[in-house]
Amino acid sequence: MNTPNIQRTAAGEIDYYGLYLLRHLLEHRFAEAADAAFVRGRATRAGAAFEQARREGLTAAAAQERAMEVLMQGLHTSRYDLLREVVENEFFNEVPPAHREMFIERLLPSLDALFAPYDLADDDFALSPACDRLYTEITGAVAIHIEAHSL
Repeated sequence: MNTPNIQRTAAGEIDYYGLYLLRHLLEHRFAEAADAAFVRGRATRAGAAFEQARREGLTAAAAQERAMEVLMQGLHTSRYDLLREVVENEFFNEVPPAHREMFIERLLPSLDALFAPYDLADDDFALSPACDRLYTEITGAVAIHIEAHSL
């Protein structure tokens, strides 16, 4: 996966919000990790939210919280994380730890249709009944895949 170049501020400093966001996107396998404009735009908006909050008199901690809300909006639940959670919790014995990453990376693209009806960008998705339904559907898809590919 191509990743955006690390952005530097006018003073040559590395952009904190851009780096934080890029690390999160890469770690959780969000497609947006390859979108430099997305990372740059979201980081810029987070920085502006921090500055605005400080001008409004909020403490640095409260301003940081507001900036992080802007930065991370819609990026709390990833397809990769959900599949990884199912494989680790439900198929621990069937998919040995040494093979999990490869298994997940290979299986994930075939589950696009399964994920399509769900709004993972909803910041409350992980706490919703829809997330429980999706977890069950992923579990079924993984079981079918394992059964179909077992020797």
